[in-house]
Amino acid sequence: MTLKEQLHALCKAYIDARIQNAEQQIADAREAIGNETKSSAGDKYETAREMMQQDIDMATARMNDARQQLAVLDRIDTSAISEVIIPGSVVLTDNGNFYIATNAGQLKVEGVTYQSISFTSPIGQAMKGLSKGNRFTFNRKEYIIDNIE
Repeated sequence: MTLKEQLHALCKAYIDARIQNAEQQIADAREAIGNETKSSAGDKYETAREMMQQDIDMATARMNDARQQLAVLDRIDTSAISEVIIPGSVVLTDNGNFYIATNAGQLKVEGVTYQSISFTSPIGQAMKGLSKGNRFTFNRKEYIIDNIE
């Protein structure tokens, strides 16, 4: 498995876990609503149901966001080779390594850390279209692109 394929698989696992977590939260909240019994204090009952519904709404939004991230990830061709930074590029700089795919945080492959970022993120946009040897500045920090895989 290539480095890109390993990073891609780690991103997919991260997103899949987010989806499963959101689905579980939705199921738990729906079960809690079903188990809620109407008490003599009607306002308390309605408030509890509303809070559970808000939990469902927030978890649904997180799940939809994760599914959109998964759709973006699924469109990335891990076998693509480019001299400029595109989605799916592994970018090695003097100040860190990046995988341009989706925001999945820090990923480790064979002891090396890569920051998984979205191409549409501010740092992703700062790198857009650059090639080996180019420089870019992000958050007042200068980066030199050592290699693109």
